[in-house]
Amino acid sequence: MARRTSETFAYFTDKITLRIPVIGATSRKIALARFAGFFGIMYKSGIDILDALQAGANVAGNRVIKESIEMARRSVTEGNKLTDSLRLSSQFPNLVIRMFKVGEDSGNLNEALENINFFYDREVNDAVDAVVALIQPMLMIIMGTMIFWIIAAVFGPLYDSFSKMDF
Repeated sequence: MARRTSETFAYFTDKITLRIPVIGATSRKIALARFAGFFGIMYKSGIDILDALQAGANVAGNRVIKESIEMARRSVTEGNKLTDSLRLSSQFPNLVIRMFKVGEDSGNLNEALENINFFYDREVNDAVDAVVALIQPMLMIIMGTMIFWIIAAVFGPLYDSFSKMDF
């Protein structure tokens, strides 16, 4: 509820989320995958880079990443290259920045954006699989504890009532 009413609190929680060891990296990859996919679609459709960056920032879903994309957009507006602007944002991995650079230098940004989208799709799937693999053992322990508690709650009174019977 507080995330909806306070932009400062929402920004703070997004910042904290990105710092959580495993979940933060996964959350960052998901947000950047959203941005890269949407930016690629917008650019292929003929939308100019500034408008595509603006729309992509709104799609990212994380306010910290949105802020860094908007910072990159301002840098592009000032006349800097897209790759230099994304590098300044410090949110994109070097591999993605190099893919942008190759696309920008060769004049084939569409193909570079397809490669980035493919890269992020694979990265997000791997990251989600890793998070699920980490959560599964914890869920097994929690479920085992709950089942043990239910069994104890059912059989405890039953055993107690049998022990009080006179045969």
